[in-house]
Amino acid sequence: MVIEPIGEDEFVDDVENYIRDVPKGDVAVVQCHSDILYELPYLLNEKGYKLLIVPSETPSDLSINMRKKLSEICSDLGMEFENPKPFCGLKKRHNKPVLNEFIDYFRIGHPVMDIEVDNHKIKDVKVIVSAPCGETYYIGKRIKGKLLSEIKEEVANAHHNYPCLGSMEYDKELEDTILHEGGHIAIDGIKKALSKYKCGNKFCGKCGMI
Repeated sequence: MVIEPIGEDEFVDDVENYIRDVPKGDVAVVQCHSDILYELPYLLNEKGYKLLIVPSETPSDLSINMRKKLSEICSDLGMEFENPKPFCGLKKRHNKPVLNEFIDYFRIGHPVMDIEVDNHKIKDVKVIVSAPCGETYYIGKRIKGKLLSEIKEEVANAHHNYPCLGSMEYDKELEDTILHEGGHIAIDGIKKALSKYKCGNKFCGKCGMI
């Protein structure tokens, strides 16, 4: 699918003039002008699409009202809709089988890791679901061999060294920047993977970030 470039402040009258070569498919991941987004679900529906994902990497990518409208349009058309902010916030939903299949097949979304710990040190890391940008693999390499007490700082450094797509502009909905939200998501994925190793002693310095 080709969407012609257009300034966000411009008004789009005939959307079909800006969209070419829409193939048949199941899932569309799109970031484009808001006027085009209003019409896009109808064009995708004609081609058999079942899921529309519109990631938000900046505060201006998709307004709350626009998100609600797209959700309603897609629901009326029998399509699933997701607006993760940022893209690595994409999670499975119990009522969205196409989304769940998409995450299982491409293994991208909210990070899921299997971490092996030996003597309070990261012995091995396996990525089950990666952030779409690939950062989860990078973090996995960075924390391997590290003590649990070193993990939080190591993840923070890795996140700021990696070319995260999240904006550093303050987002009112998140009450933080989207880049920082991506960092919180990365840490959350690791905490869940390490939860089985938590000793239960809140004064334990060896358990680190758990």
